[in-house]
Amino acid sequence: MGKKSEGEPKKKLKRAIGKEERSRPNKKKLKQKKSQKPKKKKSKDDYSQKDEDENEESYEDFILPGQKFSTPPAGDATRAFYESLLEQRPDSMMAKKYCVEYGCLDADKANEYIKELEKKKKKK
Repeated sequence: MGKKSEGEPKKKLKRAIGKEERSRPNKKKLKQKKSQKPKKKKSKDDYSQKDEDENEESYEDFILPGQKFSTPPAGDATRAFYESLLEQRPDSMMAKKYCVEYGCLDADKANEYIKELEKKKKKK
């Protein structure tokens, strides 16, 4: 076991790989990238030409007054934070604004908070 015969291949030692070696791409990956066809760039017109049906459907989610964004799920951490903040400090404008914009409130509360937010904007 101690000595190896000359015919046996030497085992390669594993060594720590530095940043330089880690960042080098494999030759196989380079060949794959070169063989891929380049993607066409979309023009500005492609982005602006959407079906009217798609636009109408996206606004159906925002049925509450003052809602600008889709309502996050009940388990969302941000939503839980702002709802608990609103419970603990009912005068918090930051929590009111979030809950109105994300549709976390019922319609009556949302209308009430919208009026308060508009008054606050007019004061500034």
